[in-house]
Amino acid sequence: MVNMPVLKRKPKRKISAARRRMYIRRRIVVCVGLLAVLVFCIFCIISIFKGISAIGTAINKHSDVTLSKQLVPDPRPVGVIKKCNSKDVRIELSSSSQAIPMGGSVEFNAHIVYEGDDSCRIDASSGRMVLTVGQSASDSSQAAGDSSGAKGDKSNKSNKQNKSNQSNKSKDKSAQAAVPQWQSDMCVIPLKPLLMAKGDSYDKKFTWNANATIGTPSGENCANDSDLPKVSRGTYIAQIEHKDVAGLQSNPVVISVR
Repeated sequence: MVNMPVLKRKPKRKISAARRRMYIRRRIVVCVGLLAVLVFCIFCIISIFKGISAIGTAINKHSDVTLSKQLVPDPRPVGVIKKCNSKDVRIELSSSSQAIPMGGSVEFNAHIVYEGDDSCRIDASSGRMVLTVGQSASDSSQAAGDSSGAKGDKSNKSNKQNKSNQSNKSKDKSAQAAVPQWQSDMCVIPLKPLLMAKGDSYDKKFTWNANATIGTPSGENCANDSDLPKVSRGTYIAQIEHKDVAGLQSNPVVISVR
């Protein structure tokens, strides 16, 4: 009977818990490092493909330069922009006071509001957008009525009634009819071009020192404001009218000089 050799198993080494944790940490660090390297490689591959695609797109665009230039329209010159008409722009006139003493002054504000659809240009200088201050026609007609009444027959009741009716009618139309006394365009004034578009507005100030420009020289020889004659007491109507835009007027503003 043959005795078989008995193989002795090597005893397993017992690994302490601390060393086991150390091995686990090393494996985790190695796995994280491999994952970072893999992500970096994927990023590089994607970047290379994107770069190749961008180069191809640039080459294609370069070959179509002539065609793209023909499709792009030229910008409009400034002269092509249309002039504003009375439907595009509205002017609102207001005053700082409704009554001033003789020799006093009042400030007017012209509020220009755009109401059109397409942009347009307008000159907002006081030489083109003219403020006119005139004496109310009711005052002049009343003065004429008083002087003629003193010379006429006071006993004629029908004539007196007709005069009173005419006076009332002239008062109703005083906002539309006035004898010009002062205008803002007497001197040479530089242009003030404005490009108006939807939502735009502009404010312009005028100052009237209760004086008159009628009968005085205009242009380069215009008189200084301090040298102009003062107006008399009465009711005056201020209104703006644009020389270049037909039908463009502001609302009338009544001023009383006391």
